[in-house]
Amino acid sequence: QGSRSSPVRIIRPADASDDDDRREAQQRQGHADDGREWQRSSRLGVTGADADGDGNRGSIVRPSEVVSTNGVYELVEESGQRKKLSPEAITRFKGRNSDTLQGSLAFVPWILQESYFESGLADDKIVVHRGTGAVVFSDASGFTALTERLAKKSNGAELLSQCLTAFFTPLINLINAYRGDVIKFSGDALTIYFPAVDDTKAPRSRIQVPPHGSYGLPDLGPMATAVLRASACCIEIHKRLHNFDTGEGDVRLTLHIGVGAGPVTILQVGGDQGRYEYVIAGEPLAQIAVAEPLASSGETVLSPQCWKYVKHTVIEGDPIEGHPTFHRLKALDITKHTYPTVKQAARQSAEKEVEEMHDDEELERRLTACMRFIPRSLLKQFRTGSLRGINEMRTVSIIFVQVQGVDVASDEGAVKAKKLMAGMQGICYSEEGSLNKFLVDDKGLLFLFVFGLPPLVHIDDPTRACRCCLEMSALLVQMELVGRIGVTTGRVYCGMVGSDTRREYTVMGDTVNLSARLMANAEANTVLVDEATFKRCGGDFTFLRLHPIRVKGKERQISIYRPLPADASAPSVASQPAIAEVISSTRDLKSHSFKVTRQESKREVSVRLPWPPKSALLGGTSPLTQMQSWSSLKLAHQAATRCLESSGRILAVIGQRGSGKEELVESVLQRCVDDGMVPVFGTTQMRSAEAFSAPREVIGQLLALLHRQPGDDKDAAAGAGFTDLLQRETLNAEESRSLSDFYGTKGSLSRCFERQESSGKTRADTICAFAAKLLARVLQSDRIVLCLRLWRGTTLSPCDTGLFWKLVRQLQQVCSAQPSGKALLIVLSREFAFEGEDLEPLRRRGSKRRNTHGASVAQLADPLMHNVVSTRMEPDPSVQGDLGGSKIAHEPVNMAGLSDTEAHIFTGLVLGVGTADRPSDAVPETLRTFLSNIALNNPRNILEALQQLLEERKMRVVGGRVELLVDLNTVGIADWVHTGMVGTIISQIEMMGAEAQRVIKMATVFDGPFSALDVASANRVHRPSSDLLAFHDSVQLLMSCKWLVQNGFLRYLDDQPDDETPADGQTSRLPRWEIKDLLIRKVVGATLLQSQKMQIKRAVLITRRLNIALPARMREKAAMHEELFGKQTKAERMWQQRRRESAIQWEARADVDCGG
Repeated sequence: QGSRSSPVRIIRPADASDDDDRREAQQRQGHADDGREWQRSSRLGVTGADADGDGNRGSIVRPSEVVSTNGVYELVEESGQRKKLSPEAITRFKGRNSDTLQGSLAFVPWILQESYFESGLADDKIVVHRGTGAVVFSDASGFTALTERLAKKSNGAELLSQCLTAFFTPLINLINAYRGDVIKFSGDALTIYFPAVDDTKAPRSRIQVPPHGSYGLPDLGPMATAVLRASACCIEIHKRLHNFDTGEGDVRLTLHIGVGAGPVTILQVGGDQGRYEYVIAGEPLAQIAVAEPLASSGETVLSPQCWKYVKHTVIEGDPIEGHPTFHRLKALDITKHTYPTVKQAARQSAEKEVEEMHDDEELERRLTACMRFIPRSLLKQFRTGSLRGINEMRTVSIIFVQVQGVDVASDEGAVKAKKLMAGMQGICYSEEGSLNKFLVDDKGLLFLFVFGLPPLVHIDDPTRACRCCLEMSALLVQMELVGRIGVTTGRVYCGMVGSDTRREYTVMGDTVNLSARLMANAEANTVLVDEATFKRCGGDFTFLRLHPIRVKGKERQISIYRPLPADASAPSVASQPAIAEVISSTRDLKSHSFKVTRQESKREVSVRLPWPPKSALLGGTSPLTQMQSWSSLKLAHQAATRCLESSGRILAVIGQRGSGKEELVESVLQRCVDDGMVPVFGTTQMRSAEAFSAPREVIGQLLALLHRQPGDDKDAAAGAGFTDLLQRETLNAEESRSLSDFYGTKGSLSRCFERQESSGKTRADTICAFAAKLLARVLQSDRIVLCLRLWRGTTLSPCDTGLFWKLVRQLQQVCSAQPSGKALLIVLSREFAFEGEDLEPLRRRGSKRRNTHGASVAQLADPLMHNVVSTRMEPDPSVQGDLGGSKIAHEPVNMAGLSDTEAHIFTGLVLGVGTADRPSDAVPETLRTFLSNIALNNPRNILEALQQLLEERKMRVVGGRVELLVDLNTVGIADWVHTGMVGTIISQIEMMGAEAQRVIKMATVFDGPFSALDVASANRVHRPSSDLLAFHDSVQLLMSCKWLVQNGFLRYLDDQPDDETPADGQTSRLPRWEIKDLLIRKVVGATLLQSQKMQIKRAVLITRRLNIALPARMREKAAMHEELFGKQTKAERMWQQRRRESAIQWEARADVDCGG
């Protein structure tokens, strides 16, 4: 593994015990205190704390920035030229990699690090440790009450983080001192492993006393010593931390502990996209499941298996009624063992022989091995040294899943657990969620998933969570397992728990606890959700409202709901007494179907609109289509007319979300239907599971037009309806194979582009050609309007859309061969892109397309790659409008925001106080200005803002006029996280790179512009030392400013008058920027902690003051000196410089002579 140096002694993290304890232990061991200072370091020889206090000072340097060839480090510039780095730069960059490793080790238990050194952590290795020892489960009470109280404060996350650190730091120090290993954080609870190790086999120089620490007493054996250390640790924890004062009124933290002993197995499972979870299993877990609930506040209960090892060395507490074999632990028998001696012996036995690491490749391998267990949401923070600001209060959706029927302690169960974890990961990641915990208890396997953690934040996270749960339930049924699932939505603490030497990223709060309670009350393979989740996603599912239940921790009964799969029929209320009401999906209730009579058969057909109608024209809520002055509507109808007159031209409706694309297309569709054209729809949602939906829908509807008989009521786009219609079609072997592969199941997108040996075509070619063949046959008897929609929705990770665009190309070729007025093809998307005969180039270009921060589409497509900068991606110009080297004829309708007049009319129509032909005087000027600043004349944003203001009673409509009830400048816009206007901004900010995030957050601190010097000053908060890395970061921050301007977050001020002095006192030629709009300022500003705002303001204002006052003060001093002593000659200045240098050298020698 590369060159190594000689072994060095490394001591595990020690408790901050006082000198008296240490002295007593050393005297009892029979040797005097040698006054040696114990080294406090992490398990692999690096300290857990640093100048920032977050255990992570820098980011790992990737080969794309610095390359090493034969030991020579070079910087690769954009032009490809290489420059040799200075020794100082090499040292700094190597230090960053070491610091990143240092920070990551705190997230990995010592036993896994030891397994890496002993046998490695191969991907196919499931069992990484088998052994025996004591397992401690320590549960803290009071954190939920503390979290709920602090959640109401603006700086609640900061206060809770400080309290958690103050509580867990001494707790983990004690555990480390007794040679315990924190395996898992379960919210406010810890699972701790005390391995049974034969310390007598250590070198003789290290066993002057027995492993238990008492000189003259016989060795107890590895297992008894491990249980003794665990018992002593638990007692001392109670002494030091029982009734811990949180500083928040009467809220105090208490601990109750259960201890078990026996064989232990630790597994690594998962592996989807390189993310693994480890879990501890074995008999001790079943023992502590009984022991811990028997312990009252401030007590420890031992299992019978533990008691037999320490019954002669500890003092028993009061008997436990009803459980005589379990024992309360009162204290150690200090006539045999004392706490300091047990602790001191544990420290000495924890010294490890590890080899000091100088090889860069070994550093990278060790870092990679550790990071497989770390949530990817933390990787960006590691690599940029920004862990300090990760703690926050956030609204998320929590999923608890309990699975029974898997014994992970057995070899067969371990393999099944790995398969189950891979399936659960795949479902969660496809919905862009996060796996936070994987545990084993007496009831089975326990999963904790979270939707809404940065950077994957969506406005529809509750909907995604419910959809994920239904798919997980189906997976459990498929694997013949029994599972129960609970889902809740609410505000929780998301951040670090632990200390600098051992910590994890977790979620805490009442919402988390309630999810676990719902899981426990769910029936086998069903899902229960709370009322908050139901309200946020009730329109997307059919729910069964069940009778309220009472759960632990709640005074009142809570409302619960059960979502049903889309293909399930709702049971009647009379058939199941537990059901109070069946609540159908409003998505079905709000659907619209076009009625049209076919030309040849004269039979009326009904075609359903594949999305809930948006415009009031079809029963929606948007009045856009009623506005006579809406310029985009006029342009769209004119473009549709030109497309019908010239066959083969595509009507391309392009625009961002909420710009009114759907309303506009609905108006064009209604016009076509009124003209006797039959609509055919195909929608591809940018999710991997929906990549085939557009061809499936188009082929299904075309088959229905060709073969469906009156009375057929099956959906032709899915399931049995599609299969029945397909059997009526004559297929060749290639078509039969391709269609059966990809329409009987979800299919594989990678296989879709595999070339078949027989024909050289891909399956995608065959599928799209079959759709084109069906369209040509339908057009022989009917006029068709095709609407193909590429819908991103809230998805942040783009999937491969090559199949969609290939379908568009094939259908367009069929339409171009038809006479005028026969067919119209509409494409509804955020961008318009085509490629030629083979879509592989499009896929390859997409995977290599990069933004200015180096984030590729391949990274965006990976829901676990959290170093992505933004989702505001521009289409690749090289693939726009090009099809096989020729331009595709199309009529683009680019949807921009409304004009001020259009926005005024739209507001009046929404509020019911205006008409469609002119602005309304009933809308106050203050409201129009407010909407213009935050909604940016986007129709969806205006509609959402008005709905929120009415719901929160910030305004009202009385007598045909709008009355404002509050000052709109005081409205908490950032709290509207469930709306598209705010949720989209949050998602984009979370997906940015760390440098861009720091710039945009810093910009919200100031009311006016900020300059490049302000950026450098704020960087000192993050990088306080004045070194090469600080300069390197400042350059990257300036590059981020340019990127933020390009993506519409900042505005570059290039029109500053030369004769005006800016507020910072610098020249007007200095680059300056400002926040582009009020919405970004409000939303981003709310994500910044109060302490961070104060630090940035202080650093920047001090620098500004120095830049203004210091030069004038220096000139004043120089003028005064010249007035008193006259103007100095050059020789006099050189003589004074030599005197200063001599004085500095004399002071340095004096310091050395005096011993510093």
